[in-house]
Amino acid sequence: MTETVPDFTVVIPTYNYGAYLERAVDSVHAQTGPTREIVVVDDGSTDDTPAVAARLAAKITYVRQPNAGVAVARNAGIERARGRYILFLDADDRLADGALEHFHQAAIEHPEAVTLLGGYRSIGIDGIPVPKRSLPRMTTPTENFRRYVCRDFTIASGMAAVRRDALGDIRFPSGVTNGEDVVFFGQLLAWFPCWSFPAVVVEMFDHAARARRDYSRHLQNGTKTVDALFQPGVLPATALKLRPVFASRWLLSLARAALQGGDRKTARACYLKVLRQRGQDLLNLKQLGRLVRACWPGTGSFPRELARG
Repeated sequence: MTETVPDFTVVIPTYNYGAYLERAVDSVHAQTGPTREIVVVDDGSTDDTPAVAARLAAKITYVRQPNAGVAVARNAGIERARGRYILFLDADDRLADGALEHFHQAAIEHPEAVTLLGGYRSIGIDGIPVPKRSLPRMTTPTENFRRYVCRDFTIASGMAAVRRDALGDIRFPSGVTNGEDVVFFGQLLAWFPCWSFPAVVVEMFDHAARARRDYSRHLQNGTKTVDALFQPGVLPATALKLRPVFASRWLLSLARAALQGGDRKTARACYLKVLRQRGQDLLNLKQLGRLVRACWPGTGSFPRELARG
């Protein structure tokens, strides 16, 4: 008997998100149209996640592993996936109504696209939606990758569906603890066609325990994300040339994380590196204001190190 292949596999990695897991699973289970399977990968949770997963046993395939990080958890989901397309959904988010129908229609109309991107909606801690920019129209892999590393757009978990048969050995880098999705989607954009559409496919909820608020992870990871993405063989030669651009923007994001975590010394070091390597990236009011007001409050001027360049 031939095994039925689902249209989509939705991989949900979770670590101590038992309070949100059922909402995420139900948002997938309630989808209409395309067939789907749900693979929940528990990354060694110490809360009630196993008990929640047991209640949801009829809806999911449950995989539990020792705590190894979200990259390893997502890779475990890829290995279990049977669907034609794989979608990664964070356990504290939910798929929007009709999301899989939107992805399915895009797949039919653009079978050449390896990555399909939909829109997303952020929900603040106060429950109020936060307006977000629309995705740009995708063109060639070279141009899509350039705009991605220049941060013209971002790809958040839940807004992308990836053709499983095109993945090959592309996986989330296990040694990267922040920005592992940047490496994964960056490779896909650099090598393969992509298609975007405006319909909202995922709702992302902000909350005090959200992993993205853990600025220490960003700082501990440092520039590993840059090194993981920009290495020969991982990217085409044309894409490798964009390393200085991405490295500068990554340093600026590290500086911002340091400021939000109250670590002005690290922020200062990151800004100095940007100044020496790509000083033009500091020449906008947002970066200049952040540098002066946050790193050196009350001075009204640049420190001598920056003035010397």
